[in-house]
Amino acid sequence: METSRPGCRAWVEIRPILTEADAAARREGWTRSDAGRAFRLVHREFVTEYLDGWDYDVGSSEIKQALAQDEARLVARLQAWGVSPEHLAYPWNTDYPA
Repeated sequence: METSRPGCRAWVEIRPILTEADAAARREGWTRSDAGRAFRLVHREFVTEYLDGWDYDVGSSEIKQALAQDEARLVARLQAWGVSPEHLAYPWNTDYPA
């Protein structure tokens, strides 16, 4: 992802918007699938020099955020932001600081 200023690194965070049905499934010990699930997207930038310390969020910025009502709109939103869905990875497989 491109950054808006030098000395920064950028990421897009994607989180599903959970509903009461998801909470009920979690209480019962299973994960609910939902083909029509909505998502929250956030494009964040972090100052490179702080990424390895405890204060990784000093100087960080939320560049933009959006909602996608389903997976098709999620893909369209990512493409509009210049992010190829094929390059996405789980957070634990990246160096995303948060």
